[in-house]
Amino acid sequence: MQYTKLNNSEAAVKLFKKKLKSQDMFYNKKAFPQNESGNEAYFKCNSVKGAMKYCPSRWNAISEWFDKSRQVGKVFRKGF
Repeated sequence: MQYTKLNNSEAAVKLFKKKLKSQDMFYNKKAFPQNESGNEAYFKCNSVKGAMKYCPSRWNAISEWFDKSRQVGKVFRKGF
């Protein structure tokens, strides 16, 4: 309710869940290409080398996530 500024709990939860599922909450700015999804991608992209070679969009997204995670870790180690 604090995040959504709504007084109704049910409406606030609904809006918050919608926000969590929105594209801006993900590190990929658009949907992954078809060749980077499904069973074939699962087998080709299940290692660092494979991901870098066969799934560059997914690799870029996870790399950005790694960078952000390291930044957050530094903040917590410093104690804010």
